[in-house]
This record gives sequence, structure tokens and C-alpha cells, in this order.
Amino acid sequence: QQGLEPPAGQKIELMPGLGVTVNAGALPVRIESATLIELTVAGGTSKIVLSPAGVEIIAPDVRIVGIADATMEAPRATVRAAATATITAPMTMINPV
Repeated sequence: QQGLEPPAGQKIELMPGLGVTVNAGALPVRIESATLIELTVAGGTSKIVLSPAGVEIIAPDVRIVGIADATMEAPRATVRAAATATITAPMTMINPV
């Protein structure tokens, strides 16, 4: 265990059999790299890759949940489904100019 004494609430714990916990308390956590940051689970079955070229999310299932709002914005956006694409909402607007 490494960290500041209470009440700072910041610590890094390496617990055998339980894993690694990083708790920054009320302070931000920053991971920086000039080339690549990769978060990987289950041997790469699910991963998030951040590079100067962009962000890639790869997983068997990806879910984005916005508690109040979710926005996707880009000069060009593509939605592609190999089988079925479903949009469900009480009101659906396509190209409301």
C-alpha cells in the first residue's frame, strides 16, 4: 500500500488475489503518453486504445449511457450494422433542419 495519510484519501493498493486499486480521492488521475495508452481486459477481448490518431473501443458489446444526454458530433459520422440497426425513442427525428 502506498499513499498519503488520512484524511487525504489517496492511495495505491496492490492486493494479492484482488488486484490493483488507484484511489485519488477528490483529486484527478492523469495517465499520459506521447504514443499510446491501452486498457485491456481478458487477453484483449475488450480494450480501449488511445493514440494520437484517435480512440478505438473494441469489445463484444459496447454500451454508452448518458444519464441526462448523449451526443455524437463529427463532420462525418457513419453507423454500420452487419445485421440490424435499431433506433428506439418516443420521438425520432432524422435531418430536422
